[in-house]
Order: sequence, then structure tokens, then C-alpha cells
Amino acid sequence: MSGAVRLASFVHALHLPPSPHHLTGPIIAAVAAGVLTRALLLRADSGSVPTHPHGETNYLFLGFVGSILGALAPPALLTANYTAGVFLGLGLSQFHVVRQIERTMLLDIDHSLVVPRGHAYVEAIAVALEMRNYLAIIISVVASTVAVLWGWGPGLAVGVLLALLITVWTTHVPTIERIAAVTALPTRVEGRCAYPQVGGKDGPCLHLPEEAGVDHQSILSLRLRCQEFADFLTLGEHGQRQAILHSLSSRLGVALVQKTGGEGPRSQESSWHGSYEGDENRALVPRTLLSQAQHELYIVFFAERPNTAEAVRAVQKTPLLQTIAHKRKGDEA
Repeated sequence: MSGAVRLASFVHALHLPPSPHHLTGPIIAAVAAGVLTRALLLRADSGSVPTHPHGETNYLFLGFVGSILGALAPPALLTANYTAGVFLGLGLSQFHVVRQIERTMLLDIDHSLVVPRGHAYVEAIAVALEMRNYLAIIISVVASTVAVLWGWGPGLAVGVLLALLITVWTTHVPTIERIAAVTALPTRVEGRCAYPQVGGKDGPCLHLPEEAGVDHQSILSLRLRCQEFADFLTLGEHGQRQAILHSLSSRLGVALVQKTGGEGPRSQESSWHGSYEGDENRALVPRTLLSQAQHELYIVFFAERPNTAEAVRAVQKTPLLQTIAHKRKGDEA
């Protein structure tokens, strides 16, 4: 009972405006701050999901709905409208369902990709999308609280400042270049083997497909070397390697060979596409190989648009999946 009395005394001391009309300014300022936050975070979503700009409109609308909920929460609680606060909390819990929908959609799309993202990468994308909605809600709550106490001007200023800070923070996502040095290697092809050249010597052999028409100029070899064993274990995880291969394929494309007939990967013969099993073109999917002794990961990639510098950048900028990353010595508590 004493807690309720203290809360009532605190609300009375705030001298909140009795009319809901006077809360319009703070609510609008908080909603604007939340929507701005989600809009600034949209650039981090590029490439994760399809159907842009329709996807961008979808996420902006979700950010708008979340911002409204966040903006209404402080006035409802500060005016002792606890029933409204409960319903707002129930509304916020529904944003977890968005994560499940995104996961299901991305996994369905994975089946149609030549080089899929993989379950670990899809889960990381779904978590990031859910968290960005929560960030918009949190900033709108803070902006609304400040606006109710000190006016809509300070509330909007605080919301914009937090939106900019959050955007800078979220763009610094850990990537592969944090844990591994990525270098391009020359490749020697002999018969049905492609050998990455390591120090002038042949590395492990990657057996080329039996189909005719493999363009040797499209073969790129990369090496990822780790200094710490924990980082090497992270690269060894199937989900992390699959994310790297998907980043390469999305940047450089995947070369094709003819399964039947034709004279090379760019044969002029017409090929009807109906299913991947019956397609006349077969994708030369990239491969990875771990070297336990040297703590290295080798990648042999058949690129539709060979570019060594672009391939190195694609691997370096691949997100480091925190859900499967092993703890490093410097990260231990």
C-alpha cells in the first residue's frame, strides 16, 4: 500500500497536464524519434531480405507501430492508467512473432538459392530484425518520457541523438576480418584437380566436376588464417562457413557448366528451367576445407564474375555469427 501511495505522490509532484490533448506533442515527438531510428537502421537490412522497396515499407510500418506503443507507455504509466500499460505490454510481446515469421520466410527462400545462407545465418538475421524493432520502441519510450517531463522539444532532441548513436553502434558488427587474415592464392589446375598455391607449393586438391566446360579463369582460391584456436573453431562451424560462401556467391555470382551438350559454361543452347535436379546447367558451388595443423580455412570458388579483390572483401565483411562463435581468451570474464 505504501508503494502505491509513493507512486501517487510522485505522479502528483510531476504536475502532468490533466487533459490528454496536452500529451499530443510528446507522443508525436516520441513516434518521430522511433520511426527515424528504424529508418536509419534500414540500411543494415539491405541484402538480408528480398522484395525491396516493399520490404522496407513493411519494416518502417512495424517501426511506426512499435514507436506508437513506446510513445504511449510513459503517459499511461505516469497517469496511473495501469490497464493501458498492460495492453501496451501485450502489444510489445507480439513483436517476437515477427522474428518467427522472418525465420520461416528466409528458410523457405533458402531452398531456392544456389548457395543458401544456412540456418545459423538465417537465425542471426531474424534476431537482428527483431532487435531493431525493439530499439525503435526503446528510443520512443525514452523520448516520450523526456517529452512528458520537459516538453516535446527536448524529447525529440534526445530521441534523434539516441537514434544516431544506435545507428553508429549497430553498423559496427563483428566480421570475419576480426578473427582471420584473408588472402587470395593463385590456383594451378591439372587434370581434374584445382590446387591452391601456398608458398609456391600445391595445397589440397579440389576435384573438379566431370562435366566439360569448366572455365579455369573463374576459379578463385582464398585462405583464412587464424591466430587463436577459438577463432579457428568458429570458422570450422558449418553455419559460419556457409555464411561465407553465401556472401561470396551474392557478390560474384556462381559459374555454371553444361550437364549435357554445349561448349562451355556460356553455351548458346537453350536450357529450360523447371527444377534444379533436371536443369541442364549445374552450378559450380564453392567448397571449403579446414587445415587443422595450420589453423587455416581454404576456399575454392567458381565465380561468374572473377574478381580477387572483391572476393577478399566479401569474405572479410561476412558477419561473425555470434550464436556459434567460440569464446576467445580476451572475451573471457
